[in-house]
Amino acid sequence: MVSLAAGVRCVIKLGCLLASLGLWAHAAPPVPLNSVVETDPQVVLIGTGEWTPYVEQARGDAGPAGRLITAVFKRAGYRVQYLFYPWARGVLLLQKGQLDGVMPYICTPERQTFSVCSDAMVNSQLVIFHRQDKPFDWHVLKDLEAYSIAVTNGYSYGAEFDRARAAGRFKLRSDSREDAGMRWLLADQVDLHLQDWPVGKSILKRGFTTAQQQQITAHPLPLGRTSLGLLLSKTARGEQLRQVFNAGLQVMRDNGDLQRLQDALDSGQADQWQAQF
Repeated sequence: MVSLAAGVRCVIKLGCLLASLGLWAHAAPPVPLNSVVETDPQVVLIGTGEWTPYVEQARGDAGPAGRLITAVFKRAGYRVQYLFYPWARGVLLLQKGQLDGVMPYICTPERQTFSVCSDAMVNSQLVIFHRQDKPFDWHVLKDLEAYSIAVTNGYSYGAEFDRARAAGRFKLRSDSREDAGMRWLLADQVDLHLQDWPVGKSILKRGFTTAQQQQITAHPLPLGRTSLGLLLSKTARGEQLRQVFNAGLQVMRDNGDLQRLQDALDSGQADQWQAQF
């Protein structure tokens, strides 16, 4: 039987080959923060994607969500290695048993068919971005059916929206690139873009000019506020890791670390957050 790390190593080599042939769409091959994938059972392999300010590939610690997870597992004697993939591909590798977990994710009923969910790390506020020069208002989901909407591949937007999406009620355009929705808004190719509030602010700040940023705003009524956690493989090892992780999260909840992280994310200061235990 192919080992966990061997399976990931094969995926990485395949990604490099496809990239060299120009066949890997929209994304570079997955890049681990360390150049060699670990085989030690005390190493937890976590798939993730660029999702600033929660997760940032350029940082050696993978950003605040990475620092949180690393601190929790370190306390229990584990080390964590992060591998970056497009969101849908990370989930596929988790389903195939080639990753221990993926993060940060909303725990939906569909995802519970192939994973076990940790307790909440932080909360995500989903908002609707639109152009300043195109007035927009909404009160119930049905109001959104009149608009073209940009979404990101692999995202959940809450149970109610996901059910309506599955029923084909919305006119959606999707892409795996995090900044695609903002670019489509600026080009007047979609009417709305659904995105986490801190992530949307970060995308605009890092990838667009001041003039472009000023053309986009967010509606004050949030689409919803959902919990983000760690999805772990639906195996005996995954369940063990879930129990270890939840125990560590409780310590961070009790000592105020999780609230400090939430406050830092909401205020745009997540780069400075560090776990206290």
